[in-house]
Amino acid sequence: MAVYLLNLGFSMQPQYIQYASFKPYASVDVGLAQSCAWFVATVPVTPPNWGDVAIPIPNLNPANWAPYPSAGSNSDNGNLPLNNLDYFCVRFFQIDAPGTATPVTNLRPSLVFGNATANSVSGPNYALYIQSPLRATGNPRPIVDFDNAMVQNFPAPCTVENANGIATTWAYCLGQIHAQANDAYFSINAGATAYAASTGGVASFGHDPIIKVKGGVAPD
Repeated sequence: MAVYLLNLGFSMQPQYIQYASFKPYASVDVGLAQSCAWFVATVPVTPPNWGDVAIPIPNLNPANWAPYPSAGSNSDNGNLPLNNLDYFCVRFFQIDAPGTATPVTNLRPSLVFGNATANSVSGPNYALYIQSPLRATGNPRPIVDFDNAMVQNFPAPCTVENANGIATTWAYCLGQIHAQANDAYFSINAGATAYAASTGGVASFGHDPIIKVKGGVAPD
């Protein structure tokens, strides 16, 4: 069992807002300052209440995460291979150095899984495809949302970090991976809507990496 992290950096500066884009991957960035990148936990980080639930990760320590793969690019342009019962996490962070842009006070994450391949299940007159490797109440969970309606009620930061000029982050464990008999690929439409209380500014960002869930496990 391993714990993987999709790391996404956003900015309230116009060049990012006008494209609704997270900061692209850059190999010159260091550690969790790398955006659009995969990371893997290097120490045990799973508290007892992790499982098939989406929950915040308080006090995420950047020192406990390493680029994946350890050699070569960890850009999420490549497929992230996951095994049965691995954990999948996501982290959003503001890349703006203090004083260069309006600080974000609230952020609503949302992720939609889809575009599944393999693992077909017989239906009456058609073939169904499992649309997510995550679970909720025993069933696949293709949508993970932390929607609190009004922007002022969006989730506050999960943790405060000072490394690499990062002031605040939102990090979540989305649950465990449930593999099936065959390999399957899933697209992830990862989005975030950011709110800055000091100005009332709202901006949205999106990204769509791919994960590969390795098969060889009997469907549960």
